[in-house]
Amino acid sequence: MVTSEGQWAWDRFHYLLPSDVLEYIVAVKAPGPHASRDTPRWSWEDSSVFTVRSAYAMHFPQHTGGGDAIWKEIQHFKGLHRVQSFLWLVCKSFGITDSLWVLLFGSILWNLWVSRNRKIFDPDAIDGGERQPSVRWNSPWSGVWKLNVDGARNLADGSASCGGVIRDSHGTWIAGFSKYIGKCSTLEAEFWVVYEGLVCAQRLNAASIMVESDNLTVVHTLQNSGGRRPHSSLFDSICGLLRR
Repeated sequence: MVTSEGQWAWDRFHYLLPSDVLEYIVAVKAPGPHASRDTPRWSWEDSSVFTVRSAYAMHFPQHTGGGDAIWKEIQHFKGLHRVQSFLWLVCKSFGITDSLWVLLFGSILWNLWVSRNRKIFDPDAIDGGERQPSVRWNSPWSGVWKLNVDGARNLADGSASCGGVIRDSHGTWIAGFSKYIGKCSTLEAEFWVVYEGLVCAQRLNAASIMVESDNLTVVHTLQNSGGRRPHSSLFDSICGLLRR
């Protein structure tokens, strides 16, 4: 099922499976000649490790899905903590379960309330909300290229994509890439973009490369070689590229 180049031999089985199944297969890295042995994997956790919580959610989805989605949205809200608390109070007080609506409606109410208070108590303040911390690109050491990567997953259909850029220590653009991955988890998309970025750097004969990702799980997993590691051909391929 795998070609000599380490790619899926689609012509051998693509006509046997429905298209939605193929979308999941395309997001799996075909095993290479030096891939690790197959190991049991718990599919309901990104870490592949069994947990009672995920087993409970699998057997009793009615207790963990549906209306609970809104609480997960609020839990992972990336704005100000007091806005997060305000959204929680709105949901709890009015029994709202539509996560997209409450996040939009709650955010509008919060901004209206903040703007009104600013006009009343600080009329000289410049209207425009709170100043956000600036985000800037930090250059690597001289002679080192920097690879910035990011992966994303569509919550509606599970499809994922990734992209990245490579720049030198002066910030000069070296290369960029983007790729449609298929259907996979957000964590898998983040690993895919690291792999694609390292492959791109290898093709450009990069002497030294620094990888920067905003996903702490990916960073800690790649740095902690002595800890628990995911057993997958994609992860093995990343480690092989890092050793070169």
